[in-house]
Amino acid sequence: MPEHKFSWPIIGHEIIGKILTKAMDDGRLPDAIGFAGPAHLGKRTAAQWLIKRSICIGEGIRPCESCGPCHQISQNIHPDVITVEPEKDGDGISVEQIRTAISNLRLRRIGAVRWLMIAEAEKLNESARNALLKIVEEPPAGTRIILTTSSATALPPTLRSRVALYHWNRVPLTLMRSAFNDVSWEMLDIAAGRPGVMKGMPTEIWREKIQGAAKRVWSNVENRAVDEYEAMMNEEEQALSLMLHQKLSRAENKSWFDDEDGKKKSIQFQDIVEKLNIYAERSKYLKANVNSQAIYTYVHNA
Repeated sequence: MPEHKFSWPIIGHEIIGKILTKAMDDGRLPDAIGFAGPAHLGKRTAAQWLIKRSICIGEGIRPCESCGPCHQISQNIHPDVITVEPEKDGDGISVEQIRTAISNLRLRRIGAVRWLMIAEAEKLNESARNALLKIVEEPPAGTRIILTTSSATALPPTLRSRVALYHWNRVPLTLMRSAFNDVSWEMLDIAAGRPGVMKGMPTEIWREKIQGAAKRVWSNVENRAVDEYEAMMNEEEQALSLMLHQKLSRAENKSWFDDEDGKKKSIQFQDIVEKLNIYAERSKYLKANVNSQAIYTYVHNA
């Protein structure tokens, strides 16, 4: 069996790279591919890597990262790579963006394949999803589509069923530790298996963000207004998950944030689990369209 060589650009998830490399080399790469998982795992970097590998003209292991097409793709100026992402000052990805991308897909390409990459596909509005579905169902000849999303369930079933979906999980702590052996345990706790965090905001900013969310969880969740149950705060769930991750990975039983008076707050393992269970119950009933007042009563009287 021939060896399918590749140079994976991110930490973890090499199995996905191996599968896609073999599929590409064997001429069996799906026309539509999706990467789904939490933010800061490297999904977009991997998507760009796959596109480069299919277009690279360098010698040896591809992508070579030194030929003209590789440089153009890195700079987002390659004519055969169309990228759509949420508008900075908008409400996500609009149908106009998708229609423009589809028009560009129908133009004459310079190479053997043309790519459409949709970043943060969970932010497609309904009209944009419908427009994208049509092109996924009947892509122009020589066209491949790749999506990245933080939530596969945010995509409609009709779209998910037509995409070869690869699920991404958080990177194990042992692998994070070996990849970032010069950083503190606290930073690894904050990163919580997401390598991109290490290259993003400084530790101090993440600490402030998560501490603030954790404080709100413990001080406000029992007194939260009913209407706020319908607007679940993801950052609070993230804070709880990070605290749980910290305890499991380091067997610590003390929190690392201060309370409102600047005193150390000690939170037990079971407290975190109970709070996360509340969020899980809330989410389940909200998705079932149960009345928010009933949810509030059930959670607090259970």
